[in-house]
Amino acid sequence: MRAATSFGRLLQTQGKRREAHALLSEVYGGFAEGFDAADLRDAKAVLDGLERGRERRRPEIVREYGRFSGVDHVHGVTYDGRNVWLAAGDKPGRPLCHSSPASAAVRSAARFARTTR
Repeated sequence: MRAATSFGRLLQTQGKRREAHALLSEVYGGFAEGFDAADLRDAKAVLDGLERGRERRRPEIVREYGRFSGVDHVHGVTYDGRNVWLAAGDKPGRPLCHSSPASAAVRSAARFARTTR
């Protein structure tokens, strides 16, 4: 199933949506149980996306970060591959902060914003 899903995604990126759907629906249709398995859920999401015209995947929590020192409220978090960025609107003058996953020290993004303008 995993190989068929990967190949279906490849066909989809090549604009071959019908072929991708035909392949995945045939392989997926061969299963009678195990629909809660990750590979089958992933294949179903790709199939549903092909039917709707786009693929939708559930967000996946890869790693959790927190408690951030000196931050009482976090309104949003993202990770850019290097830093964890967080919206901490409770701190005047420090609404956007970043933290290195290694150190967990929270720093204001104001300095970063000045250097990137």
